[in-house]
Amino acid sequence: METEAMCSKYDAQVIEYIDANMTRPEEHQHTLIINHVFEIIAEAQPKPSAKEVSKFFHGLIITEDKDGNIIQHAIKGFTDHVNESAIKIDGTYSLSGRLLGYNSQSPALFFYDNSHSLICRTPVHLESDMINKVHTSGLGIVVKIIREDPNDFLNATIILIKHTDYDRVNNCSVSFLVQYVQPGLESMLKPSLWAIPGNQVLINGHIVGHDPLMKVWKIRCYENVRHFHGTKGNGIKKALKRNCPDWSLARL
Repeated sequence: METEAMCSKYDAQVIEYIDANMTRPEEHQHTLIINHVFEIIAEAQPKPSAKEVSKFFHGLIITEDKDGNIIQHAIKGFTDHVNESAIKIDGTYSLSGRLLGYNSQSPALFFYDNSHSLICRTPVHLESDMINKVHTSGLGIVVKIIREDPNDFLNATIILIKHTDYDRVNNCSVSFLVQYVQPGLESMLKPSLWAIPGNQVLINGHIVGHDPLMKVWKIRCYENVRHFHGTKGNGIKKALKRNCPDWSLARL
């Protein structure tokens, strides 16, 4: 029940970005949203004009590999709207927003929304509390199915998903690939269900790593995967309203 409630909240935030896509078709096409508590260092940069991003922060996504090694992945955060107040002081924050996981460069860019809140000026979480805890909700297109991933997850099926979003810093549309992992759940991946290249799906999960060779994020799926026919935002909204009646009220 807790997972279902969590997924409903993530679905609702995806819909908020779909609403934005209705008025700005170049943005938020197949968004990957993340949500968690982050320890961040705020930093200012020169502000060329009032319309450009002027503040960013350094943050970490922390994961653990199959050998128990703790790995820190750097992200660079920006406010998602030029009219919103950017984070200006170091501290522990609760943040949600869009992750752009470039496959050709690092660090990943994170555009956080105006629901961010400062928890404390000093770190309040142990590193162990941050491992594999970044929750995700991603709307994307199935690209390829990899039946096994012997290096990281036993009996796992890997689904390669393409996300497309808008980079507000570089003013361009960006497409990037993400690996979604489903250990021991191959029975869910029959072609008659959803794992067919070209299908549009909404997947909830949490980040479990980053492949340095392929330069892709790895996300472990929760069990509920939703397949949407076509690519129209209204069709997705109707489907979510049937499955989550309170989607318009939910928040992370």
